[in-house]
Amino acid sequence: MPIASLLNLSLAPDTMFYQVALYMRGYWRADISDAQFRDLGDAIHNLPAALIEYGHDFDEAAMREIYFKSYDEKWATTENSFSLVRTLDAGIKLKLKSMPKQ
Repeated sequence: MPIASLLNLSLAPDTMFYQVALYMRGYWRADISDAQFRDLGDAIHNLPAALIEYGHDFDEAAMREIYFKSYDEKWATTENSFSLVRTLDAGIKLKLKSMPKQ
């Protein structure tokens, strides 16, 4: 079960979509190759559907394993490389930190 379902939150898709869009806007044609740009598109192509389905038929663990991890294994080879998995984890951590204590 996705963490967002347990917490009744929408954590991952909105955070990921925003961060990837910023990365693509800031570095397209400057620091990343066409191949990396295509692989990034392949890795995030399900995010728009995830915005609708999150918490029902979408699981961030599956997205992480199927799409984000394969992108990272190929392109996030250094600590300073853009990483989909680290971006997802940071978004979840930030959202959890901002939640009211119960």
